[in-house]
Amino acid sequence: MDLIIECNDIFKEYSKGKDAKKVLKGLDFTMEKGEIQGILGLNGSGKTTMVRLLSGILRQDSGDLRIFDHTYDRQESLIKKMLGVVVGGDRSLYYKLTAKENLYFFGRLYGIKKKELNTLIDRNLERVNLIHVKDDLVETYSRGMKQRLLIAKALISNPKLLILDEPTSGLDISSQFEVRSLIKELNIEKSLSVLLFTHNLSEADELCTKLNILHNGKLINTTKDKKFIKDSKFNKKITIITEKRKSYFCNIKNEELLLREESRHQKGYQYIFYSEGLNVEEHMKEAFLDKKDIISIQKENLQLEDYLYIKFKGLEE
Repeated sequence: MDLIIECNDIFKEYSKGKDAKKVLKGLDFTMEKGEIQGILGLNGSGKTTMVRLLSGILRQDSGDLRIFDHTYDRQESLIKKMLGVVVGGDRSLYYKLTAKENLYFFGRLYGIKKKELNTLIDRNLERVNLIHVKDDLVETYSRGMKQRLLIAKALISNPKLLILDEPTSGLDISSQFEVRSLIKELNIEKSLSVLLFTHNLSEADELCTKLNILHNGKLINTTKDKKFIKDSKFNKKITIITEKRKSYFCNIKNEELLLREESRHQKGYQYIFYSEGLNVEEHMKEAFLDKKDIISIQKENLQLEDYLYIKFKGLEE
């Protein structure tokens, strides 16, 4: 087994004393060469902290972290040459420079020689389909083009591992397709290992050979069977807005319904349920006797956040 990432019993907290917030709580994780692994989790699960630890921005409080069998304490510069990291957003690009000038700047920071760098720049821009606009200012690029340029930037040091944090967030469908196709191409043609942090369930389904669920600072499920995430009897999310508080909703004992939350709403009260089907009125006949009090009922398909909530906070824990 050719391991490229090993995390053993990693702990990380912010602040100390009574204000301390433990974010990672005994994290264990391994990744083999050539994989595309996905890390899925709700907001606050520790994904951002995990990205920062793996990319060397933060250090763990305790535990052992090895990347290509090296540690940041002893061989930080060597590790970073083998890593390409793309974090959500395009803040690391210089808008008043061209794509070619951006890559030249970052390539020189890595100590790449000028002659070799020019070849690398053209090769990477061609790979991300930006070679025809290499002399255009980045400020003229679309959001999808900027994201592809960020990937080209991450590839400039010829890394062995690419860490991607929400790489398609905010992109239109066409741009999402281009970025996902590029990730698959890099994995197959360059044998590049990819660690993907995402909220997008369809993206994880399409790209990842193995999925990990990060919950409350720990990886609690690692599997190659991606169907386990959707393995739930609930398939619809129902949002009900009422003028008055419906105490009946909070006391429902029905295996076909799960109440996620009751909250105040600008028009009254909001109730969010997970249901086995669309006919929620049938399940709650008593609550719907006075329909004048019901302002609206919205029915939606479940998203990743909903599936994870059901698995780890609802009835199916």
